[in-house]
Amino acid sequence: MKTTLLKKDDYKRMPWKNGLGTTTQILIDPPQSSIAENFNWRLSSADVATNGLFSTYLGYDRFLTVLDGQGFNLKIQDKVLEIKKHEVIKFSGDAIVNCELIDGKITDLNFIFKSDFKNVHFKIFKSSQNFNLTKGNFIITSLTGSLQISIDDKSTQFVDIFETFVLNSDENFLIKISTDSEFALIKIIS
Repeated sequence: MKTTLLKKDDYKRMPWKNGLGTTTQILIDPPQSSIAENFNWRLSSADVATNGLFSTYLGYDRFLTVLDGQGFNLKIQDKVLEIKKHEVIKFSGDAIVNCELIDGKITDLNFIFKSDFKNVHFKIFKSSQNFNLTKGNFIITSLTGSLQISIDDKSTQFVDIFETFVLNSDENFLIKISTDSEFALIKIIS
């Protein structure tokens, strides 16, 4: 099992793919790839201060949630979806998506992955949890406070607010997350 703790200083600030804003790239796979190249998946967070178009990612799907602010309405093709804080939406990166802020700027958390990756999950949890996980890649981002993560009752990792803990495992394992804070868990099962 390989584990990595990413702190805010490890994240990379960069322009949006469409150039209309900036984003903070938390993690990309493979690590040497970029949003202009053929990446497998990418976790990022962006401040959205004005209404406008999202970048398109042909051949990818997206999970998106609001971390801070009142939320926004996304117009995707002919549908309008209202997204509030810590609600998760999934949509195609191929779609033309227009964002309309509800009441001022927001900060989002965005996970983009190749559409042919069929076993990807993104969920927000609000309390301590135990997970029996199968082999694969797991990303845990603390959203509102600190986390204590125990792996198979052998090792413990502390994760502060907006830090990200990454686990890559070739075998099944148990993790216990102790917290009073909210966190995002992303599973990418091989």
